[in-house]
This record gives sequence, C-alpha cells and structure tokens, in this order.
Amino acid sequence: MKEKISSEQIFCLVIAIIIPTIILWVPAVEVGLAQETAWITVIVAGIVGLVLQYIILKLGCGFSNKSIVEDVKDIFGPLLGRIIIFPYLSMIIYDTTTLLNQLIEFIEFFMPRSFIIGIWIGITLLIVYFVYAGIENIARVALLTSSLLIMVILIVMLLNYPNYEDRLKSILIDFNQIFKGSIYAFSWFILPSIVLLFLKPFFKDNNKAIKSSLLGSLFSQLLITILIVICILVFDINLLSILSYPFYSLGTLIIEGLGVIIFVAWISGNIVKISLYYFISIKSIAEWFELNRWKKIIIPFSIMILAISIFKSQVPIIKFLNTNYYVVGYLVIQIPILLIISIGYLLSSKN
Repeated sequence: MKEKISSEQIFCLVIAIIIPTIILWVPAVEVGLAQETAWITVIVAGIVGLVLQYIILKLGCGFSNKSIVEDVKDIFGPLLGRIIIFPYLSMIIYDTTTLLNQLIEFIEFFMPRSFIIGIWIGITLLIVYFVYAGIENIARVALLTSSLLIMVILIVMLLNYPNYEDRLKSILIDFNQIFKGSIYAFSWFILPSIVLLFLKPFFKDNNKAIKSSLLGSLFSQLLITILIVICILVFDINLLSILSYPFYSLGTLIIEGLGVIIFVAWISGNIVKISLYYFISIKSIAEWFELNRWKKIIIPFSIMILAISIFKSQVPIIKFLNTNYYVVGYLVIQIPILLIISIGYLLSSKN
C-alpha cells in the first residue's frame, strides 16, 4: 500500500523543516544583521514566504500528484528536465551535509569530551533506520519531536518573564538592515516550498496539505518572531549578537538542568529533519536515474553524506564558507530554478 501523510503530519513536518535548525542561533544572527529591528525582518520575510508557498504549492499540486523531479521531466522533457533539476537536487544533498554538520557541532558544544566519531556513525545509523521505515513513520516521529520542541520553547519563554527588560523603547528603523535581515530570514521560509514539492505523491488531500503547510509556516514565523523579541528583552543586543546559542543560554539562565531538555528536544528535531532530507534526496536520485528500488541506494548515499560531512567539519575554509553558501545557494540556485519550474507549471496547466 502506498504511503500517505495527513494534513496534521504536514503541519508538523513544516515546523520540523523550519524550527529545529535555526532555533538555537537565529536570534544572534538576525540581531547581528538588523539590530533591534531583527523581529521585523522575520515578519517581512515570512509574509513573502507565505505568498510564494501558496502559489508554488498550488501550481505544483494542480499540475500532478508526482514529485517535482517527475514533473520537471514531464514539462521540459527527459534530458532538459534532468539538467534543470540537477543543481536543485544537488543543493538538497548539500543542505543535508550542512544540517548534519550543525547537529554534530552542537553535540560537541554540549558534550566536548564525547567520542565524536561514534556519534557521527550512531546518528547516521538512526537516520538510515528512519529512512528505511518510510515517510509515514518520519511524519509520525515529526509529530512527537515538533510537539516536544514547541513545548520546550514556550516553557523557556514563560520562565524568563522575570528577566524581561524594556529594551525596545526606541527603535531606529534602518531599511538597509531590514532588507539584509529579511533576505537571510527568507532562506528559512522558502524551505517548505522547496521540500514539499518532493512529497506531493504522499499527500492524502492536496488542498488540505497546502492549507496545513501554510499554517505550519505561519506558526513557525510567529514563534521565531516572539523568540527574537524575548531574546532582545533579556539580553542586550551587543551581548546577543555574540552568543553562539542564544536560545540555549536563555534556557540555562533560568534552570541549569533545562539545558539538557533543550539539548534532547533540539537533537531529536534535527534528526527528524535530516531524515526527511535523506528521504527526499534518495527518492529523487532514484527518480532521476529511473531506478525502481530506491532503498538499495540508502546505504551508499549515507556513506557518501557521512564522508562529506566529516570532511567539511575538518577543513577550516569550508567551515568558513559554509554559512554564506547555505544562504547564497538558495538565492542563486534553488529560487531561480523554482521560478523556472513554477512558470513551467503555469504554462503547462494553461495548455
């Protein structure tokens, strides 16, 4: 029986796509770019992201119930379609290695004396298990991990109430800073559009799936906006901009043991997100090469991702370039290709 994911699971998958990776460090990055107006950048980027998400998913789901890889081959032909989708898919694979790197970096921060190679291998084996289990099971686990992460975020926000200070009395609006911060924030909010086009074959109901994805994005945007405001209220912006993991610091400011709960919630959320990226990468590679048994490439793909991730973590220049490329990759590669594909959807639907 073909796997299907419900609208509730899509809501949680969208949260899993946006929140886990950025929640720990995003307040510092945005404050560094936009100072006190960091929360405004999230609103601006979020509105643009929601509008594009609706248009892209509406066009994609209206065209077919196939994945974006199959759609592109149908629209542009087998050869040209493969050429167009190749850099788009390559960025998904690159993002997978980046996500794995970020996960291990935080584990090293939290447990500096741990046997790190063992952790690399252990996490990879767990991800392989989830991928073998299929998208339905990944979506079920996402429901649990997203709920845990949201609960932890809300607890940290509420318990920090005594530490709130009015640091937003005078806000200097700098449109240049807001623009820079919005571009960076937009790279998070375009993710649901990019990822969900791969999952179209698994939607139970397209209209409900689109609605749930929009609600998931809106909820994530509100949560991130409130978190940035609270971080500004608790920390001075000068301190906030240099903290490596502001949300973790926010939690340990109240109760020292809360750091362990944050660690568990964040790690579990990221493992689910990486599992999802593994799944769509492997399925898409199989569709690109027209392979019937996609599970046969799980092991070689996992070995490749593990090797690349470890290499990236050991080479200083790649570490330095990684964050910028992560954002630029969306602006230069994925978003232009997504625009081309969306135009293809529109023109093909009219014909």
